[in-house]
Amino acid sequence: MVENNREFEQVPPEEQLFFRYFRAAQPEEGEWLSPAEIMEDIQKGSSIPMSVKRVNSFGRILKKQEIPSKHTRSGTLYHVVRLIIR
Repeated sequence: MVENNREFEQVPPEEQLFFRYFRAAQPEEGEWLSPAEIMEDIQKGSSIPMSVKRVNSFGRILKKQEIPSKHTRSGTLYHVVRLIIR
């Protein structure tokens, strides 16, 4: 049933903006950033406000998109590459 609903699922603006400014990194490239750091970069290029709730839900979005991650003492970091937007 979930697969049948995927085509009707609304994509959150945070998810759309992530793929505009970032992509998942390959093993030999990119950097490890927290969801808050990624959201901060996205916020600089867009008008989306950043809140604790939005950052928490953004972490779940990154996990759903299978962005490589690792757990550290300071929280979960995601392996991403910044895209150059012109």
